[in-house]
This record gives sequence, C-alpha cells and structure tokens, in this order.
Amino acid sequence: MNRLFAGCPEKIKNCMTIRKVEKGRSILLAGEPCESIFIILKGRAIGIDVQLPEKIYEFKEFGPGRFLGEFECLSSIPEYGISVRTLTDCTLCVILSEMYLEWMKHDGNALFLRTQNILLELTRQTRNDRKYLMLECMDRMVLYLLEYCEKQYSEKQDRTMEIFIQRTREELSNAIGFTEKTINRNIRKLAEQDFVSVHSGKISISRKQYDAMNHYVHGKLIK
Repeated sequence: MNRLFAGCPEKIKNCMTIRKVEKGRSILLAGEPCESIFIILKGRAIGIDVQLPEKIYEFKEFGPGRFLGEFECLSSIPEYGISVRTLTDCTLCVILSEMYLEWMKHDGNALFLRTQNILLELTRQTRNDRKYLMLECMDRMVLYLLEYCEKQYSEKQDRTMEIFIQRTREELSNAIGFTEKTINRNIRKLAEQDFVSVHSGKISISRKQYDAMNHYVHGKLIK
C-alpha cells in the first residue's frame, strides 16, 4: 500500500476521507452511481448479486487492501455492478471517482500497480469460475466450509478449536448457489462421511474433520 500511495499528489490525498461502517451495513449498492472508490483498510465485506427478486447470492469476500468500485470507474461504467455489505465492522478510505481518475492519470506507478492487480484478479476469477461451475453441491460446500474454518482459525489464533458454522440454511443456500433442500441433503452426506457434525440442526467441525475435508479437496478437486 505504501508503494501505491508514494506518488499520489497531495491534492488527491487531502480529498480522501476515512469512513467506519458497522457490521451488516452496505458499503455500496448495485445500480447506484459510481461516485466513489472504497478501499478496505480494516475488516471484511462480501459481494452480493441479486439474480431474481428476493434471491441473493453471496459470491466473494473482500478484506484489507481491496478496492471497491474501481473496475467500474476505470471502465467508465456509470453504476456499481454489485452490492457490497460488511461482514465485520470496517474502516474504509473513500476517494471520489473523479479524484481517483485524476490520480491515475498523473501517477504512472500507481496506474501500473492497480492495472496489474485487476488483471491478476480477473485471470484468477475466470479460471476459478469455470472450475466452480462444474462442481456438485457437496464439493462446493466442502470448499465453503474449509474457507469458513480458515477465517475462524485466523481470527481466534487457534487451529485446534472446534468450529461452529454460524450460518442459516438460507445463508448457505445463497452462498453456495443451491436450494435449501439440496443443502440439507448434502449436509447429511457430509455428516455420513464424518466431515461435519450436526446437533439440533447446528453444524460443527472438529480439527480432525477439517483435516479430512482438506485431504478430500487435495485428492479430488486439486489436480
């Protein structure tokens, strides 16, 4: 981040503001004018896409260092393409889109770094989307649960703890892209293979179960 801002004109820096957004609040909404760029300095957020009325798909989490609204701004797309909501309390750096473009026009190093980052992200996304679309529900669930556990291990600084999945069936359905009925059926499959434990409808994952899922992923999904 220091490299990125090294050549930023003082006029641009003086126009940047810091904004704190509470957990569960929207940072930006799809369809709204792309008036600002948001840089996540602290906390986590999630991208949301609404394909059908009242049907929400959560498709990607964003952490510190992530730029939001940048792609639309650089592409001259007038409106945000997705909605982004905070998963935790977040601290953001906010830059007006017109000031961001002026910065990029006058700072070749910053433009190079951001272009490099965007192209890398698009390449990874295209590759991963092709693979993900081919996966069955259980495999998507395994990937989701492993990622969930990794975040919990990182936040709690304890890789031996039992993880409890604090997500409703509706939230799992939205995140994974299958119906709640299919989600429930595959949760039973995961429990039968001892990848998860289910008590009164609540999903938990021990370190042993985490390792088993990780072994499954490396054996079947990562070639």
